[in-house]
Amino acid sequence: MVKEFNILITGVGGQGVILMSELLGRAAVADGLRVRGSEILRMAFFLEYFPILISDAVNYLGPAFTLEATTFIVKLLFGWVTDSKEFCRSLTAKSSSKQY
Repeated sequence: MVKEFNILITGVGGQGVILMSELLGRAAVADGLRVRGSEILRMAFFLEYFPILISDAVNYLGPAFTLEATTFIVKLLFGWVTDSKEFCRSLTAKSSSKQY
């Protein structure tokens, strides 16, 4: 008998992820199972972590427009979008401001 298992449903903006999570979770509860769930990106934003999407490091399924839509939504609603080259450059850049 299985005591615990994890299901990870991922996606951003309009892919039905929240609906699928809700339906699966309710079915599990109706069957007497304990359920935990979260929306990581939105939760991070409300905790003021301000997430960064590295656009060329995203693994997505489907046509290219899904990545374009996801990138647009994250940039518009949650924070910043960059690519891996710019991200690495910002980590190695010397700060021009003085530290006190």
